[in-house]
Amino acid sequence: MSTQERAFNLKILLILSLGHLTTDIYQGALPAILPFLKTKLALSYTLTGVIMMAANFTSSIVQPLFGHLSDQREKAFLLPLGCLCAALGLSFVSVPGHYSGVLLLVIVSGLGVAAFHPEGYKTAYYFTGQRLATGMSVFSVGGNLGFALGPIIAIAVVTGLGLDYLPVMAVLSLVFLSLLLYTWKSLAAAKPLSVTKLTDGEAAPKGAYAALFLTIAVVIMRSWTQIGS
Repeated sequence: MSTQERAFNLKILLILSLGHLTTDIYQGALPAILPFLKTKLALSYTLTGVIMMAANFTSSIVQPLFGHLSDQREKAFLLPLGCLCAALGLSFVSVPGHYSGVLLLVIVSGLGVAAFHPEGYKTAYYFTGQRLATGMSVFSVGGNLGFALGPIIAIAVVTGLGLDYLPVMAVLSLVFLSLLLYTWKSLAAAKPLSVTKLTDGEAAPKGAYAALFLTIAVVIMRSWTQIGS
């Protein structure tokens, strides 16, 4: 289906952006609570670093797998499921009294983040119409804002209530899931049945792979700068 046949739908894009915001709040919150987990479990810097590595591996490197699955067949359930897993994994990371339990919850949260993003971007694309840049920006700004708010919210909860009260952060996901459930029928009705894609025998445009490689390289360098600082 061409962009001319698709319509720009700001309402749905804002709902998807809210889900993006909520999911990335949990991803952004982890670095802020790592020092508290390190103290609680008496972890070494190496074991603390492994927690962060596991989170980044599952939330980022595994994403293409979920993207491949999403391309094969409609999997809209990944939107609520991904957000819920990201929320439960991070919010309850303060509950286990042992390292393996914490690591398992971090992996669950990371997989939730990985599951949400490909389906989220694909669904957002359906509602951009001819305003592709504007629509994807609306969706993307939610994630950027989530990364910014994650550490602030986590520190506020931990310092104000205590590490044991971290599970209250799961309430944020319930707000989004309630809104998504309320608008699910209208979202499904407005969503186009298909989008234009290459046929099996159609080759990608010349230079497409080189452009993709350069885009990935830019994203990697941006992430190094953002996270490393």
